[in-house]
This record gives sequence, C-alpha cells and structure tokens, in this order.
Amino acid sequence: MRTSGKLFLIAILFLSPAVTLTGCGGSSSGEPAVSAPTYTVGGSVSGLPTGTSVALQNNAGDDLTVSADGSFTFSTALSDGAAYLVTVMTQPNGATCTASANSGTIAGANVTTVDVTCSSTTYTVGGSVSGLPTGESVGLQNNARGEMTVTGNGSFSFAVAVADGSGYLVTVKTQPANAACVVTNGSGTVSSANVTDVTVDCTSVTISGTVVDGNTDAPLADIVVSARNPSDDSVFNSATTDASGFYSLAAPMNHDFYLHAQGNTVGSTTYVSDNYQIENESVDRTLDFWLIDTATVNTMATALGFDPVKDAVFSMGIKDTGGTGVAGVTVTPTPGVSTIWYQQTDGSFLATTGPTTTGTDPSVIGNVADPGANGTYTFTLSPDKLTAGYTIDDTFKLRLIPGEISEAIEP
Repeated sequence: MRTSGKLFLIAILFLSPAVTLTGCGGSSSGEPAVSAPTYTVGGSVSGLPTGTSVALQNNAGDDLTVSADGSFTFSTALSDGAAYLVTVMTQPNGATCTASANSGTIAGANVTTVDVTCSSTTYTVGGSVSGLPTGESVGLQNNARGEMTVTGNGSFSFAVAVADGSGYLVTVKTQPANAACVVTNGSGTVSSANVTDVTVDCTSVTISGTVVDGNTDAPLADIVVSARNPSDDSVFNSATTDASGFYSLAAPMNHDFYLHAQGNTVGSTTYVSDNYQIENESVDRTLDFWLIDTATVNTMATALGFDPVKDAVFSMGIKDTGGTGVAGVTVTPTPGVSTIWYQQTDGSFLATTGPTTTGTDPSVIGNVADPGANGTYTFTLSPDKLTAGYTIDDTFKLRLIPGEISEAIEP
C-alpha cells in the first residue's frame, strides 16, 4: 500500500503541468496557431494621358486611383481561392480605359496580370461649305496639318479626329480659282462631342462688259478676257467674248487681280492686249475694253519714242464720279519709269512734268522700257483722292507687261 501511494503522487506531479496548460487555452502540441495565406491583386496601366488619372475597383470596392502609366496593386489582399474582379470606376478626362484579364480566382500567388489600357477619346471636326463655284474646290486644314479638299457645297468633316479637350483651328489652305472663302467658328476646344458648326463661306464678284475696237466701237468676238493674279500672272478665271463682244466671268471677292483682254487678230486688224488693274474688288462690276490696233500703237510709239514690242505702256484717266476730268494732279511712279506724259488742254500729250492741265478728259500715259515678265509698279497721285475728288486710288499698283497697255480703274 505504501508503494501504491508513492506511485499515485508521482502520477499527480507529472500530470499537473498538462492540466494547467490545458486550462490556459494552449494546444496540446505546445505550437502557436498559423493564419491562412493571402495574395494581392494588381497589374499595369498604359496609355493614360499625362496629367489625368483613372479610378479602379476590385470586387466593387478597394478604390484605387492611378495617375500614371505603370504597375498598380490594390491594398486589400485576398485569400487563396477568393474571386477578384477589377473594373474601371471613373474614366480619365479625354480618354477611355478598358480592363482586360481582370477577373479570376486566386490560385496560391499574387495576381499581376490585370491590363488596363487607355486611349484618348476623339471627336471629328467639320461643318459646311457654301458659295463654292461649280466645278471648283477649296482646300482646308485643321491645326495646320494635312489638307482636305472640298469639291462641292454642303457638309464636310476632317478624317483625322481630335482628342477630347484638345484645340482645333480650321483655315483655308488653298482658295478656289474664282472665289474667296472665309472660315467662321473655325477655332475652339473639343468638348465631348463632334464639332459640326464650322462654316466656310465662299464669295465672288462678277466682272462683265464688252470688248470693242478703240477707233470704231465695233464689237470684237473671240477675245479671251481673264482675271489674273498680279503677283505671278496665274489665271483665276477666263471667258471669251461672243459675237456682240460681251464677256462675263467670276473673280475672287476682296482680292487684287488684273483683268486681261488678250490681243488678237480680227479680220485684217491685230489688236494690242489691254489690262485693267483691280484692287480689293468687293462688288460686281461692268468693265468695257477699247482695244487699240497695232498700227495705232506703232504710230504712238514713233511719236513718243518707245519700243511697241519690248516696252510696256500705262494709262490712267483722272476723273471724278461723274466722269468729268480732274485737273491739277501729279503722278509719281516707283520705281521710276522711262517717260510719263500729261494731257494738255488741246488733248495732246506734250508735257512730261505734272500736273495735268485742264481738259475735257485729263489723263496720264507713259512707258517703261522692257519691264520684264513681272514688272509691278506703284503709282502715287498728288493731291490725294479725298482732296482732289478723282475716283482711282491715290496709291495703286500696275502690272506692266511688255508690248501691252495697262490701265488703272477706280476701286
């Protein structure tokens, strides 16, 4: 019995710690508890416009704002086997972002393959064209890039779209041959919609009249009359006189041009070409030509001492609005010309210094020796137009062409 008591005591001593540990909440193994593993969800953003941001969500929460291209990771990790779904919560200004490879189940590793691709939201720029002459075209540009050719009246739209929030500027690059086109509502900023209110208005003036023999007033048929660019002699438009000597053509409004009647042989008579210099024309106009034949020009050349083939002749009538001559006007060409003559009271052109004297139709004529292919001269009249009351501008330009006559007309 004494031995049994000792064994019982020893048993109690060995069992007591285990009983105490169990009472304190420990495990029978003596090791701490281990948490289940978690994994992050993320990927990369590309194409995000500079200065903008995109807001993302995972599983409709855990909001994340990304402000630049590159990698991203949501802050909340998920347990193994949990589902994830990455979506775009808020789009950036001026762009649209799309998430791909954006859903799945966690499979024992971080997710790094979500791809958010952004591209600028673009809109077209366009409007309408009106007044464009039949058979002609106008070349337009947006932001000075490329050229769009419009060949008829109606709507137009540039092929290259513009990013939302970006500016646009529509201009005319190439004018039509016989009109001048002006853009209105041509600039602004694209704001979440196509631009459709740019207007291009093309306008022209009609120049018409008759071409007759300068001595007999007989109408001259088959004379080509053209509106030409004074800077390079290119033709805006042309027309040929009919049997009555009549012509009509359209020319650009508010543009400088010269009207050229091409000398031709009619029957046995050959005529010298004549030119009217027109500046900044804004209204329809009737202009008649009185062509001078070569025999008359040769007689004038002999009397005044110029070469009828190489030299250019100019003429200007000094008249008021009623067609009455205005005397007392001096004309100064720049550069200087070979000779200038002022009409006298008796109608002769004997004086080579101004001013014009009183006459029924005071005018000035002169010549330039061999002015070359593009001889443009500036003429200044004194006193000025307002003071003296004549109709032509007190400063104007004439394109002087060898073997031809050029005249100034009222603007």
